[in-house]
Amino acid sequence: MTGIPAHLVHEWADTMKRLRPEPPNLADADAARQPVTVSMSVLDKGVSLRFVAPVGDELRAMDLTLNAVVAQAIAAQILKSGIEAGWLDAKGQVILGENPPGH
Repeated sequence: MTGIPAHLVHEWADTMKRLRPEPPNLADADAARQPVTVSMSVLDKGVSLRFVAPVGDELRAMDLTLNAVVAQAIAAQILKSGIEAGWLDAKGQVILGENPPGH
């Protein structure tokens, strides 16, 4: 493993902190596209994600490439928040609840 040059990691972390937007509120979340599937390719300095989400009456792919700092921050925050909200366990697995009657 060769790692990522330290200057890049520091630059990405600086940029992420400096330009971090406010978290979305509930209205923003309700209006956001909601992907139905995702695939990922690992790159030498991060990941590339392809989401498929409904746009009008059709499904469309949307690509995002994340540097290693942003990818790690997202992964850590999803795990932490999912555990706190009660929908992920400590291993990152979705916690199954009871099915409502008739399902």
